Amino acid sequence: MIDMHKILNEWTYRLDSGYPKTDSDYEVLRDVLVEKTDLNKSAISNIVNRSKGLTEQKQQLNERSTDYDNAIRSRLGLEEEEPIPKVDGDYPLNAGQLSLTPTDAEIVRKLWPETLNSSIIGKGEVSLYWLYQYQNPSKETIDMRGDDQPDLNIAGSNAEVKSYGSHKKRIGLGRFSKFKDSRRIVSILFGIQTLTNLFTEDKKVYSDMDFGAKELIASFTSLQALDILENKQQLIQQFPLFKTMYDQINELKSNLNLEEGYTPTQGAATVLKRLLTEKFAVKPGNHGYIVNLLDKDPANIYTFEVDLEALEDEQVLKHVVISGAAIKANYWELFGKG
Repeated sequence: MIDMHKILNEWTYRLDSGYPKTDSDYEVLRDVLVEKTDLNKSAISNIVNRSKGLTEQKQQLNERSTDYDNAIRSRLGLEEEEPIPKVDGDYPLNAGQLSLTPTDAEIVRKLWPETLNSSIIGKGEVSLYWLYQYQNPSKETIDMRGDDQPDLNIAGSNAEVKSYGSHKKRIGLGRFSKFKDSRRIVSILFGIQTLTNLFTEDKKVYSDMDFGAKELIASFTSLQALDILENKQQLIQQFPLFKTMYDQINELKSNLNLEEGYTPTQGAATVLKRLLTEKFAVKPGNHGYIVNLLDKDPANIYTFEVDLEALEDEQVLKHVVISGAAIKANYWELFGKG
């Protein structure tokens, strides 16, 4: 399997500007593919041709970064012709704590409040753009602002920028209202729980806007109790309501790929993992990065690498909740400690 991330990094590393400008730059990509892969000439040409189209799009996006450059000059009190200061340190985009030089830390703090008066640009994005774009050599950083886009792309990797008060507490990931299938799964689950409450002393009604492991486990426990009734088939044949209910139970189990013998705890973890996976897949993407600049000291920066394959049931159940229809997760417990 080809690691295109490594291929792209090697390609841009060999280019003087860090990104392709002329047709000859694409021949460098061809050379890298010949050296690093076993692909035939046709497959290599296909990748090179597709890369030309991707780069045109990237250059269009990069033009928007002029706004960031102008905002940096304004925030730092520079004249239009004055160069933007270079970054002192060398900061690869890796998981873990960033240790900034005093000069870099001072500029990051100055730039942190800058949002260009835009509702879709958060505090810290301009700081991070400067911190990577103006390294020597530059780690090409592109402003990706827009719906369902990560905040920045840094040296080929997507980065979502946050400014919360702690690296070790729950951080908002955004609403999951767009994921209709997942919302339906939760609605079915809590609907069945509400129905079984009619026959028990537990009269709680769970909301699909606010829930966590406790509510999910309780609901899966109720679902399983219904699913293993000995007279289930008789109920389905006699009462349309039960047929509808069991059809929904089967739909839920199928959508979650739950195998026979699963536990309520496993079911709950599967739901939360699904929500995380759908949300992270949009931005920053699996193996993309979430970068948190502390709001009390923006020079205190921690980077989390999203690794969906490494998520464990116990961690997810403890550290992921839905609050106000938004997913909140403790990134430190899920992806941190790097």
